Amino acid sequence: MNCSCVISAFCFVVSNALGIAVTVQRMLHSRNNSRNVYGNMIQLNADWIQRRWEHERKIAPLERTSHIFNAAAWLFFLTPVIQLAWGLSRGGKR
Repeated sequence: MNCSCVISAFCFVVSNALGIAVTVQRMLHSRNNSRNVYGNMIQLNADWIQRRWEHERKIAPLERTSHIFNAAAWLFFLTPVIQLAWGLSRGGKR
């Protein structure tokens, strides 16, 4: 088994776990802090908007880390895909 595939799988798992954590954080924040999200957006409630942006600022590093792991996973996954394409093309002759 190719080491690149294992590293890629690990990065995908970590990225997805972090993405789930970000989603849960957003759901918990919206559920706890506002009952009428659409009404607050339409009325441009300044306190609600400020709390929302503060929360987004707090979870931004977690989301960025998730994106970095996702990018690394795709980069590590690129090597075996190129090797497979080269092998299936019979050394570039197909």
